[in-house]
Amino acid sequence: MKLSNKILTGLAFISLIGIISSNLILKAEYENSDKTDPYNWSYKKILEQPFKHIKILGGNVAWVVFEPNKFYSVRVFKQMNDIQKKEIKIYIKSDTLYVSFPYFSKKDAKQKHLRYSYRVRIFSPEITSITAFNADIELDKLKQKKLVLNLKGNSKLGIESKLMEMDSLWISLSDTSEFHIYAPQDKIQPPINFKTVQAYVNGSSALNLGNSKIKSLQLSIDDNSAIQLSGDALKEFGKIKE
Repeated sequence: MKLSNKILTGLAFISLIGIISSNLILKAEYENSDKTDPYNWSYKKILEQPFKHIKILGGNVAWVVFEPNKFYSVRVFKQMNDIQKKEIKIYIKSDTLYVSFPYFSKKDAKQKHLRYSYRVRIFSPEITSITAFNADIELDKLKQKKLVLNLKGNSKLGIESKLMEMDSLWISLSDTSEFHIYAPQDKIQPPINFKTVQAYVNGSSALNLGNSKIKSLQLSIDDNSAIQLSGDALKEFGKIKE
């Protein structure tokens, strides 16, 4: 056999061994993984310490999703490159989880390769408050009765509540921040009944409470801000007549 043929055969054999080894490693990871965890393959756990509050510095490129779970964990998207993963700072101080992303201008952040390229998922039984600056946040399958939100910069936050009754929502929106209530995909969100909503809407921010029913509303709103309430809520607080 010619030397060149021997080299090619050797390289092919090495490649085959590499493929087999990779498959065995992936198989072992799969067998040892928690198959009940839908995010196990796409997100990597960074920490599993308890916390009550969340503070996010989004940098205009962050996409953060919170979902209730009996276990605490913070996870980063595995498909982010190593540089991106190192740029995200995640730590807990006292009872607060801090998540900080690198900063990009609004113009740069609109580029397709940057938009939502930094992804983090947060899990805990419950959260007391969220403070965010320049971050896009989703609160999925929310199951708690009280919530405190403070959004600044170009932040956007949406909630999907599993409860139709909530005791209180305290929310402050500044600069060009937005808040809305959304329904699960292909479904209609039933009205959420709030006992109390206390809202401060500043700058050019927008508060959208959808078709929610509100028993007690305390509202402070700037001239350039916007608010959307259901017909029921408007009638309740005397803004329109039957």
